Amino acid sequence: TVEPVKDVEILGGINYVLYNTTNQEKAWFLPVVTLNAGAGYTYKEKLRVNFDAYIASQQRYLRSDGVADFLNSRLDLNIGAQYQIVENIGIWLNANNLINNKFQEFYNYPNIGFNILGGITVRL
Repeated sequence: TVEPVKDVEILGGINYVLYNTTNQEKAWFLPVVTLNAGAGYTYKEKLRVNFDAYIASQQRYLRSDGVADFLNSRLDLNIGAQYQIVENIGIWLNANNLINNKFQEFYNYPNIGFNILGGITVRL
């Protein structure tokens, strides 16, 4: 995480993993390369807006007929905001998968596409 300007954060990471398997032929459903990047801006310690991107390489999976295959790589873009109403109460809203990218985390388990989640945070 880097803070190039006051109240602005930039973060990112790349993972490249070589899996060693003992009981299986391959590391099923695990991407070899993942990349994440994001940025956030905080305004007067009350409002925070953030954006992030996640990219994962193809994942191997084993079909029901025993043949190895690949799930497509994926791109997931998200944006969110949090607002602190008072010291112990805040609200938040996240818009996920902004480009409505269709992908499967696991074979035959598709993601839900574009979605919006929101809520209230209470700190006791």
